Amino acid sequence: MTSSAWRQEWPTYRVRLIDITARHLVDGQARASRGELPGWNDITPEHQSNFSDTVAAVFVAQARAFEEIASDSGNDQDWRAYE
Repeated sequence: MTSSAWRQEWPTYRVRLIDITARHLVDGQARASRGELPGWNDITPEHQSNFSDTVAAVFVAQARAFEEIASDSGNDQDWRAYE
């Protein structure tokens, strides 16, 4: 999947989930650093997009990991539904 292709390929609710998750991660880092790192509203739209792309990649990797675990355990659950 190319770097923002997921925005067109995934349902709207999943895209929103990714963006909100990225925002919470960035804002959490800002709070944990006591303001040394910028919050979501302080970074450029390009950086916001990069964070969202990273979160989307984690979602895909997690879905693949679930699929691997399911196949290792003999479970027939189709984890690709989470990609």
